[in-house]
Amino acid sequence: MGGLKPYQKKMTREQKIESKRIAGGCPSLVQIKTYPHTSVVLGKYISNHSHAIGMENLKFIRMQDSTWEMIARMVRYGKNDKDIVSDPPSDNN
Repeated sequence: MGGLKPYQKKMTREQKIESKRIAGGCPSLVQIKTYPHTSVVLGKYISNHSHAIGMENLKFIRMQDSTWEMIARMVRYGKNDKDIVSDPPSDNN
């Protein structure tokens, strides 16, 4: 039931890809709150970052494949980055 386990690891493994975590974390924050009894949306945004942002940060961003495909479609149709970020897709797409 508890206590020490008799298993001994056969080998130690090192990660092939270095960690993307930032030592000490990043103080940036996006917080959105909604409540069922009201249509008001409350938001809080702290824009201070402890790392590079913009194009230099793209390699660290994780998104679903469907999101990447949607962005690629929008770029092919001529939308620029500001339009993509500020124009959320509708349900009619």
